[in-house]
Amino acid sequence: MNLTINGEQHEINVQTVKDVVSHFKLKPNLIITEVDGEIVDQEAWNRTALQDGSRIEIVEFIGGG
Repeated sequence: MNLTINGEQHEINVQTVKDVVSHFKLKPNLIITEVDGEIVDQEAWNRTALQDGSRIEIVEFIGGG
């Protein structure tokens, strides 16, 4: 599936937002996801199906001091 993730093209074998999070080994409690302009809550990741050409934004929270 061809996806745009944070502005970069990726061709990966995924079906849902949860699959993308797993593929990139992201920490679920430290990110927010958006698909085609809509924020997707973590509870909905497993049932949010992606389409070829979907645009995904992933924002990671990083602590600092």
